[in-house]
Amino acid sequence: MLAKKYRLPIQTTMSKRGTEIRFPLIAAKFFPNGLPYGRCGVVIRKGLVKKASDRNAIRRAILRTAQSSDVPRKLPGIDLLIVVRGVGNGRLPDDLARETSNAISDIMQR
Repeated sequence: MLAKKYRLPIQTTMSKRGTEIRFPLIAAKFFPNGLPYGRCGVVIRKGLVKKASDRNAIRRAILRTAQSSDVPRKLPGIDLLIVVRGVGNGRLPDDLARETSNAISDIMQR
């Protein structure tokens, strides 16, 4: 799990405009934050996954990927917001985590 310092405050971030990259399962929004480290947050609509425990499992898998990708160090000064777009058809949290890893590598190349 990411330290609280590196987690993005979702309530204040949802209204910000930034660059968005779309993938089949997720959308990744990123924008500058003015801090010497990067932060990461995850949003999952209740309409996609009804049970809170399932939403939390997905959120943990995505944040675990962000931690293993070392987002705070590799993306200094950037806030990364991952919006889950779809989890149907037997998608596992690992599939979403794999796609998150691809999004992080795309953002590092930009």
